[in-house]
Amino acid sequence: MGVIKNLAIDCKKDTEHKKIYLDIYIICKDLDTLQDWFKLAPLNMMGTVLGKKIRSFTLPKSPLANKKSKDQYAHVQYFGYVKLKTCNVNAVLATLEILSRPVGVTILIYIKT
Repeated sequence: MGVIKNLAIDCKKDTEHKKIYLDIYIICKDLDTLQDWFKLAPLNMMGTVLGKKIRSFTLPKSPLANKKSKDQYAHVQYFGYVKLKTCNVNAVLATLEILSRPVGVTILIYIKT
């Protein structure tokens, strides 16, 4: 099962259009898992996904790993800028959690403030 890590405290709400703006990062241990996740994750059902797969980069250690953990996450994919059609953050997180389960990736969510 994947892990959802919401790094945001607040979110920017467009009250006129009822939208939330997210930056989504996907972390996993190998590129094959990452590619499999992209095939399975229909994020566009929640809104309009802009700039999908813009860039990828590597991290020496997972930002989610605590000091006792030895988990290494080599590949971090910037999924892109997501414009959601809802202001319900919990619904968004629940959907992303379900999408992360098949291949067990970690998703970092930065809600634009």
